[in-house]
Amino acid sequence: MAVEILERDLGVPISDLAGSDVAYDIHVRRVFLRTGLADADDVGQMVANARLLNPDRPGSLDLRLGTSVGGGVVRLVLDVATAY
Repeated sequence: MAVEILERDLGVPISDLAGSDVAYDIHVRRVFLRTGLADADDVGQMVANARLLNPDRPGSLDLRLGTSVGGGVVRLVLDVATAY
């Protein structure tokens, strides 16, 4: 998430954002488990699924997941599902 903040908010150029993984925090865990994006509370599974959902920039899901807890989760999941 720090890499995402540096690039997105501070404009620091980052050469390879594909290596920026989703944070394994309470928000990501809750959303992934509640929506079925992960079968178990497992860091490896959640990081792998985030990489499948957004291979070019998996870490960018952090902000969207953290701010989507609640009513916006359904919209986020539908956005992701229709994008692939």
